[in-house]
Amino acid sequence: MLEELKEHIRREIRKELKIKEGAEKLREVAADRRSVAAVVKAANGRLCELQAELHELEGQIILTQGQGPPVCLQPPATPPSQQPPQRQR
Repeated sequence: MLEELKEHIRREIRKELKIKEGAEKLREVAADRRSVAAVVKAANGRLCELQAELHELEGQIILTQGQGPPVCLQPPATPPSQQPPQRQR
């Protein structure tokens, strides 16, 4: 479910990038650059929103995956009886 939502957001990001790219090309040749600039600005805003959504979703996926059994990152402690003798100074 979360992976499907993640892919949907990525598709929306790709779509907005294409809109932004097309608007920037249009701005180069358009007589009314202000209206085209508004399209670029809107696309930038939407891209920021989508990227924030994607970032939040990735965090949720990590949390969901982290609900499994705990992973021990440190090796188990060696009992004192099995530790090598320490050098005396």
